[in-house]
Amino acid sequence: PRSTLFPYTTLFRSDDENMTITIYNIVGAKVMSQQIKAISDDIVQLDLSDKDSGVYFINIKNGGKSITKKITIAK
Repeated sequence: PRSTLFPYTTLFRSDDENMTITIYNIVGAKVMSQQIKAISDDIVQLDLSDKDSGVYFINIKNGGKSITKKITIAK
């Protein structure tokens, strides 16, 4: 199977480059959570190759800020 690297551009910036990424499935169950560092000013890459196709919600916490967005994985 092909590796799925999901580039995601955050919608906010912070002096704190550590981010907590949490991904929930459509029914709200947590399917992934990890702390990562941005690879540049505001870009992170996630390996989602083990996730099924479908709709997910990604929550990014960076410093005192948080944002949640809907994503779709299609294989």
